[in-house]
Amino acid sequence: MFRRQLGLDIGGFRSDIYQLVDLDFWYRLMVRSTVCFLPQELSVRTHTATTESMHIVKAGRNWLDQLRILTSLIVDPASPTSIRVIAGMRWPLTWLALAFRAAVFGPQRWARVKTVARAPVAEFAHARLRRDRLS
Repeated sequence: MFRRQLGLDIGGFRSDIYQLVDLDFWYRLMVRSTVCFLPQELSVRTHTATTESMHIVKAGRNWLDQLRILTSLIVDPASPTSIRVIAGMRWPLTWLALAFRAAVFGPQRWARVKTVARAPVAEFAHARLRRDRLS
């Protein structure tokens, strides 16, 4: 559990992340507050062919999620140095994997390759803008 105000302070759920929106939200909460583990099962998650999660994956809308989360962790002033370093080391690997997948497997190869090529500048600019709006 967390206070509603903390969720509002971190900007709520992001609209530019599709599949990992809850993971991103929890990362941003965890770098700003204390978290504890409860061993009880508190929720159950199911996947079927008709869930929204599967529609997002099939449509490929989630293809930049990991890169955007890593970028956010790198520029977030609340992220400890250790998290920034780990995210910073993982970022280029994720970026290269995205470039390879976009070029080789598609879909929309040319558009996605252009997006990935611009990512080192565009994604960090977007993350900094988001950070500055929340400050």
